[in-house]
Amino acid sequence: MVSRILTFCMVCLLACAPIQAEPTVFFRGKQLTFRHFVYGEVTAASGRVGTINMGYAHGLYEAQAVGVLRRSHGNLLPVGVLRLTKVRPGDAFGEFEGEFSIRRDDIVIVSARELNVWRGRPRSSQLVIDTLLNRSPRGYDTGDVSPALLDEVGRDDGLIANKQASFRVNSDLHATQRPKTTVAIVRGAFRPASGDEDGAANSLSAKDRELSPDQPTLALESGLARFATSSATGRVAIDDQSARLLGQDLAGIVDLSEVRIKLNRANTRVHLALQPR
Repeated sequence: MVSRILTFCMVCLLACAPIQAEPTVFFRGKQLTFRHFVYGEVTAASGRVGTINMGYAHGLYEAQAVGVLRRSHGNLLPVGVLRLTKVRPGDAFGEFEGEFSIRRDDIVIVSARELNVWRGRPRSSQLVIDTLLNRSPRGYDTGDVSPALLDEVGRDDGLIANKQASFRVNSDLHATQRPKTTVAIVRGAFRPASGDEDGAANSLSAKDRELSPDQPTLALESGLARFATSSATGRVAIDDQSARLLGQDLAGIVDLSEVRIKLNRANTRVHLALQPR
């Protein structure tokens, strides 16, 4: 009994360790900074409840709000936020907040600065600690941590020791260590461009463009970067066809001008969720 109490106290102390200033953290092959954003995908939705393909292995925690965007005719439209109510190792559940609805294949986005990854320890160690805290008093059990998730986090931890080599784009080492993006897994990180370093014409940082060689991922991250740097109070450009599709989320027959008003409100809501607390 005494040993269990001591173990629990040690875990609590580790979990509550102060956040350090940008320790080295990798997320699906990219070195995160406080300027990065992390994104995932809605894998299931019913009514006002949604499930996403990120969990506490990716730094999420209960009560956190993540933005929800919908792909429509080449654009990303803000529809609301998902307030997380249950977070597991590789996925999370939440209640949707907004005037539209949440749907499968919607994109979720959160500021990397808000993630529980800035603890100065490997993400695999944090995963063990978080899992221990979320399991029963019987102790640590990897039953709900999939081998694929352990492999993904382990690969990222492995890049820390080879930080310089891992950014040699197109080298054999980089090609073997960077997790491959597949159609089945829409999850990653991106950093919006800065005018000084990356050029005013680009929306995605030059380094992140190099690390996203496959076009579907590059196009998505470029669109997310444009959204992240857009105005929270600005009007969202949307064509009539996209507005009609969004209007299907609303009860009754809604005028397209009303859809645009609600879309602009959703834009403000999502941008507020992306701001550091």
